[in-house]
Amino acid sequence: MEYGCQPNVLKKTILKMVKRRIHVEGAKKAVNEALLNSQAKAAEEICRIAYESPGGVVFLGAPTGAGKTEVFMAPLLASFASKRPIAARGFLVEPMHSLIKAMVDRLKTSIETLGVSEDHGETVQPTFLYTAPITVTTPDTYFYGFAASRVYRILTHEGVETGRFSMPVGLQATSYTVFDEAHLVQDEVFLSPRLLSLVVAALARAGGLIVVSSATLPSYYKTVIREKLGDWRVEEVELDHTVLSPKIDVEVKNNSLEPDDVDCNVKGLVLVNTVSKSIRVYKSLKTRCSNSKVLLLHSLFKRRDKNSKIELLQKLLKEQDNGVIAVATQVLEVGVDLDFEALYTETAPIDSVIQRLGRIGRRRGRGYAIIYNAETHHPYPEKLYLKSKEIMDQLAGTYTPSIRTSSDLVNTVYERDVVDSLARLGDKLMLRALAYLESLAPLSYPPNDDLYFRPSAFIDIAILPCDIVGDGREWEPEWEEHLVRLSIPLSANERTSGWDRLTRLLSKAKEVYEVRSGPGGRRLIRASQRPKPGSTLVVCLENPEYVYNDEEGLLVSPLVGGRPRVGGKS
Repeated sequence: MEYGCQPNVLKKTILKMVKRRIHVEGAKKAVNEALLNSQAKAAEEICRIAYESPGGVVFLGAPTGAGKTEVFMAPLLASFASKRPIAARGFLVEPMHSLIKAMVDRLKTSIETLGVSEDHGETVQPTFLYTAPITVTTPDTYFYGFAASRVYRILTHEGVETGRFSMPVGLQATSYTVFDEAHLVQDEVFLSPRLLSLVVAALARAGGLIVVSSATLPSYYKTVIREKLGDWRVEEVELDHTVLSPKIDVEVKNNSLEPDDVDCNVKGLVLVNTVSKSIRVYKSLKTRCSNSKVLLLHSLFKRRDKNSKIELLQKLLKEQDNGVIAVATQVLEVGVDLDFEALYTETAPIDSVIQRLGRIGRRRGRGYAIIYNAETHHPYPEKLYLKSKEIMDQLAGTYTPSIRTSSDLVNTVYERDVVDSLARLGDKLMLRALAYLESLAPLSYPPNDDLYFRPSAFIDIAILPCDIVGDGREWEPEWEEHLVRLSIPLSANERTSGWDRLTRLLSKAKEVYEVRSGPGGRRLIRASQRPKPGSTLVVCLENPEYVYNDEEGLLVSPLVGGRPRVGGKS
């Protein structure tokens, strides 16, 4: 057995990560020896597979709160220390942008020998997946790198464009890649999981080792990846979490969640499905729970404010015995290491509800949760929401996280006929993506066509005062912390909430600029046409506080009226 795969070496690696993290966080807790042994055993299996095969896929199953981060990182770190690395570098792919900063901080806390960096896929910070030995990124960014769609491009003095079109995929094929919380890589037509299965299969066949990690990955997803791989090596590794499973008392109600349902005197997490409801609940709780700390977190915050809120929440949960309430959308569903004693949540697809239950009782071993009806199925596909609602009563009583329980519930909802019926709605986008991918060839230009990983894309917007921006102004790196990411449907349907928010925000702007890259760097160019998905805009407002503040984020209610526009006021 390779030295880096020996159980005692992996156990020491995990123990070192855990102790460093406990020390940095200033936490007072002992290392759970039984859990440590379970983690080392699972890491040993992954490490063995890595050394035995030139490439392959490992499905890592672990209930929420089981410490799977240490499991999938230990093989890479131990192999580097043994001078026989299992891969040239590591990629950790997180399903949401809000998780990247938290994971980078966690890895930097736990690892002292290797550099860790992040790549959000922005046009304003084009690092193209080669930032550090360990790069934390998103599925979208990882996919566009694979497809030579997001690469370093060079415009020569003769006006000819060239670039490092094969560099990202070359790095990926020689790397150790982990898709963390992989069940969250989905959309309303299942375009992204289908495309991701193609990427996983191609990289595994090229020699890359791919770990697909999740507490609630539907069997359907595994089947799709297995079908793409054929006879190629696929293994399943499970982390035995019975040594640390909390007990959660769950109540399922048939009414909708209201602010008065929340106990102000606990460490409570309120999870709702839409930004507008999160703001409404937050405002009410802030008044009613005046003696408690109440925080709001959703997707429409600037990156700077989002990160600072998570840091403050972690601090409050550690320092206060009770009276801390977090109101959030899906951004706190996974990834961030938080521990509450009470959960108040709206019904969502079953895998999301299981993840939400995983925020409770992680350290104290006990907690309670109340599940309410949602006011609408949005932002989830209606079929998944309704099928999940049908089986929600099965969670009632004392719930203990386990692989078997999670798998049975998830597979009841994500039946193949249900997923296939939703996927057919996205077949046009899938065929377009397949045509693009089949046109890729080594040492050649990528196809001159748009490629989309989801039926929606992001537009990054920096809301800035008018006196610091202007046409031709160079983009300032510190402005990155002011970016708000809006999800925009590719259909460009004016009646969808994404385009509606965007166009109404632009209608209130004095000037709108697009960030464009050129030989002289990144500069602001006055926008003259409808913004394209994937672009970065700077919105100049005379009174930015009317549409955004650091307490509530992008304010939904003021964004009413107005007509779509770009550029300056007429």
